[in-house]
Amino acid sequence: AWPMVEGSGRIYGLWIIESLSETKTIFFRDGTPRRIEFTLSLKRIDDDRIDLIGAGTSAGVSIMRALL
Repeated sequence: AWPMVEGSGRIYGLWIIESLSETKTIFFRDGTPRRIEFTLSLKRIDDDRIDLIGAGTSAGVSIMRALL
C-alpha cells in the first residue's frame, strides 16, 4: 500500500492498485506509440494501517535514491 498525498501535504490514506490497463494508439513509423492512455483502479485499505505510511515512504525514498 502507498499513501495518497495531495501537493499541500494532506494525506488521503493508504491505497493499493487493483488493476491497471493501457491502450497504445497513434504510432510513429517505427511502431512507437505517440499516445498511451491508461485506466487505474485504486482501493483504499483500512485506516487502522496508517502506521505503515512511514515504512512505505521510507522504502520508496530508499529505492529512488538507489536509482539516482
